[in-house]
Amino acid sequence: MVRPSEILLSEQLNSLSRIVDHAYIHSRFYRKRFKKVGFKQGDIRIFSDLAKLPELTKTDLIDNMDDILCAPKSRLSTASTGGTSGIHLAFFRDDYCSAYRRGIDLAIARHYGWKDGQWQGWLWGASQDLLQPSSLKGRLIRQWSDRHYFLDVSNLSNENYQKFVEDTKTYNPTFVSAYPSVACDLAERIEAGVVEIFRIPVVSLTAEPVDEFQKQKIQDMFAENVYERYGAREYGTAAIECAQHNGMHYFTDSVYLESVETATQDSGLRTLLVTDLLNRAMPLIRYHTGDFGELHHSPCACGLSSPRVRNVQGRESDIIWRLDGTGVAGAGVRLAIQEAMIKTRIQIVQDKIDLIRIRFEGKTSDSKRELDTLVQLFRENIGPDIEYLIEPVDKIERAQSGKYRYVISKVTRPTKG
Repeated sequence: MVRPSEILLSEQLNSLSRIVDHAYIHSRFYRKRFKKVGFKQGDIRIFSDLAKLPELTKTDLIDNMDDILCAPKSRLSTASTGGTSGIHLAFFRDDYCSAYRRGIDLAIARHYGWKDGQWQGWLWGASQDLLQPSSLKGRLIRQWSDRHYFLDVSNLSNENYQKFVEDTKTYNPTFVSAYPSVACDLAERIEAGVVEIFRIPVVSLTAEPVDEFQKQKIQDMFAENVYERYGAREYGTAAIECAQHNGMHYFTDSVYLESVETATQDSGLRTLLVTDLLNRAMPLIRYHTGDFGELHHSPCACGLSSPRVRNVQGRESDIIWRLDGTGVAGAGVRLAIQEAMIKTRIQIVQDKIDLIRIRFEGKTSDSKRELDTLVQLFRENIGPDIEYLIEPVDKIERAQSGKYRYVISKVTRPTKG
């Protein structure tokens, strides 16, 4: 039964007030921070009250973890982020939060048609990339309650892809979770005839920005349905796409999302902030995800009444900055790559405000026309006063987590603009 939006939002506001009050009472870091802006326990009465509080960054967490935590580390589960945003972060969860998020993951799996005992495929890193139970009993229960098999993303060879396809045919999962870049790579190899054809009911894409051409390619080659989901290791899966493909409905019982003005003046995007409503051990209040996106509260034709997050465009480190201080989001850069019809693996790196390297696998002579087109598109859309350096390489490595970064910016936004 679908709960009306008024009920969902009322319950969410109560949860938001409770977690903020909890942080005020039990966390030295938050209590000091709240007092500095004249905020006290009980001051969350409407959602907009939260905006009075400062944003929380990964650096804040790293520098102040002991003061942020509301429980001894010995009683908490630990995990870490993959460091693809440039900052490696260890974080903590209490048992209630871990169990609840485990329930969310199971509910999502069942939404995709999974039943107890069935296998799940992962075009992902490795099993240690998931948050695992600390006890042997817990790991055995995890193994036999929802069985996982993985592709080794450290070696994306035809042979390993073929092994994954054979495993999929053997285990017959109802869905596969995937990095968009890996799933699209598999689809292209199937299209090229170097990996065997197969079909899967659902592919769920997450952890990287998703382009429409990737979704279409995956659906054409091996998936009946392709859906996005949004989340992060720090706060788990926060939203999933419905059958209308009109944004991802976020879980109002586990997170509260805000979208705030971003420094990227001409992108039309807003920065997403997350308040975790579940983790009382390490509260995340107005957590700066580094992701960009839009929030929508209008009714959805699918019938769900929860708000939606749309147009998630990746992280601030994916922004290419212009000399005048404006920026181009990573999605815009990837669209230019698509328009230039680049056929080889490529990566755009902004080392300095006036220098962009176009790294690609192969020889310049093999892709000269496409690369010339890409440089021209960059000159038109990013700026003519930037040097575009063509850099052929033998191989572009993925991040340690297995994610593929199309765009890497090593500069901060210029002060002018």
